[in-house]
Amino acid sequence: MTIRTIAVTACDQLVDQLGWNDDDLANDEQINRWNRNANFCPAYLNKDNHPYVWYALRASASDRREDVVAQQKEWLTCVSDFDDFTNAPDTYFKAQ
Repeated sequence: MTIRTIAVTACDQLVDQLGWNDDDLANDEQINRWNRNANFCPAYLNKDNHPYVWYALRASASDRREDVVAQQKEWLTCVSDFDDFTNAPDTYFKAQ
C-alpha cells in the first residue's frame, strides 16, 4: 500500500492519495463504476494497473479542528470503502 499526502501552493489545497501495490484488484470497467458512484473519492489505475483512490480539499486558515477531523473521517471512510471494493469489486457493488 502506498500513501501520499500532497500539499499544493502553500497548503491552500491538500490531496490525500492511497494506492494498492497489487495487480488485478480491479479492472477499468470496475474503476469506472466506482467513479460513477463515488462522490468524494475518485479512483484510477496507474501505469502498472494498481488501483489508487484520492481525496482533495481546500485548506483554509479558518478551518477549525472539528473541520479537519471531519475531513479526515470522510477520507478514512473512503479508504475503508475502497479497500472493501478492491477485495471483491463485484461483491461490493451487489451489496450496495
